[in-house]
Amino acid sequence: MAGEGYAPAHITGFFTIFRAEEPIRSGSTGAGICIAGGVRTRLSAREGQHPGFELRCNGSPLFSPTCSYVASKMVPLPERYAVYAEQESVLPANYGYGVSGSSALSLAISINRAFGIGMSLREIASVAHAAEVVNETGLGDVLAETVGGLEVRTSPGGPGIGVARQIPLSKDYVVISTPVSEFQTRAMITERPIVNRINRLGKEALEAFLESPTVENFMFQSRRFWDGVGLTNSMIRAVLRRYEAAGVSPSAKKGLVFAIVERGQLRKALSVLTGDYVDSEAPQADLAMPGGLKLIVSEIHRSGMEWESV
Repeated sequence: MAGEGYAPAHITGFFTIFRAEEPIRSGSTGAGICIAGGVRTRLSAREGQHPGFELRCNGSPLFSPTCSYVASKMVPLPERYAVYAEQESVLPANYGYGVSGSSALSLAISINRAFGIGMSLREIASVAHAAEVVNETGLGDVLAETVGGLEVRTSPGGPGIGVARQIPLSKDYVVISTPVSEFQTRAMITERPIVNRINRLGKEALEAFLESPTVENFMFQSRRFWDGVGLTNSMIRAVLRRYEAAGVSPSAKKGLVFAIVERGQLRKALSVLTGDYVDSEAPQADLAMPGGLKLIVSEIHRSGMEWESV
């Protein structure tokens, strides 16, 4: 048996944290941007003498409690099947791309297809959301990834409980990002002083964004939020200044710097950021700033998961 699934990545601009006894009722409010290049999972399963779940990402073995949770909840008769999942992504984990959420969601879709389970997108995404909450790897990424585009979450909880919608984009935008340093989500959503700052600043940012739901205001509120939370280090601040020198308005989330730019401004911005002329307005994978830090150019994943066959 075989199945395949894909889920976009998600960069949170600002958020609040809500914890409940039931994982499906835990979540976040806030806003973020979904981008292409998330996680694709190819899964195969067969009956055999050595049942179990094996996961690899970009060719290397990976232990993911979040994905193991999904497999344990969705694989029928796990004591009978050897399940092998190979995941691919151009985006690194633990920097702020919501990769754990897209990894869990794409795995859930591939299991649903391989075993012909017949679960709806809401049911599949609910398993992936619970996996994130239980393992403290995320709170709102899965719900956001089912919506797509520039999304806003106005009520916390997983699919079917939380409320999220996509904000229409009036122009052709792309996302530039730079992964700078790893940062574990668990510390951010469990340490009380950080949680208190996040909830206060996230509520203010969400209210201000809803008054003017534009890309420009999203980036402004995101920068203000993360500056106030105070998780940025000297390397991230240096990259933020480089982005500003390139004429774009950046923000930082966890360990990455990002900006949403009009496609017509991309060539100029990349030429300044790389220190070399870039003759393209299309996403590229092999770009870097002086010093070696990556520049990743991503399309915005506008469709969300509701248009994907699961």
